[in-house]
Amino acid sequence: MLTDKLNLQGYGLKLLSFKELNQGNAKYQFDLENEATGLVIKECRWVEWNGSAFVAFPGRQYEKDGQKKTFSYIFMPKEKKEKLDELVKRIIDEQFKNIPSS
Repeated sequence: MLTDKLNLQGYGLKLLSFKELNQGNAKYQFDLENEATGLVIKECRWVEWNGSAFVAFPGRQYEKDGQKKTFSYIFMPKEKKEKLDELVKRIIDEQFKNIPSS
């Protein structure tokens, strides 16, 4: 585990139980806490795939038409999710440089 908690004031988010994965496209795993509400989303992953980088929320894998897919348990509108991805990337970059842009 790299650190138990990354907390950058002013972002309103904490990355808890942050660790390096390097399992295929999944580079890091962490729990994401919203400081205002205390809501914690467990086992999020930072994924680099097809030239983009983003937060993958926990979910379950399934197969459709012979292809593996993932059903996410968490939904966010696209614009808000993109902002979250940018914010998490900024937090990670302050600790671990050289993460590709989304």
